[in-house]
Amino acid sequence: MCNYRLKRATQLLRAGVPVSETVSRVGFESRAYFSKCFREPYQLSPSDFMMQG
Repeated sequence: MCNYRLKRATQLLRAGVPVSETVSRVGFESRAYFSKCFREPYQLSPSDFMMQG
């Protein structure tokens, strides 16, 4: 379940959706927890991932 939400988050971040909005759109209540979950598979923070393009 979490993997699906993280994949969806990568799509939103690539589309330029701000991290704070992405967090709520994919169903996380905490930005800190989202960042922790995101960093595990992608080895980047959501903000850094977004900057990479």
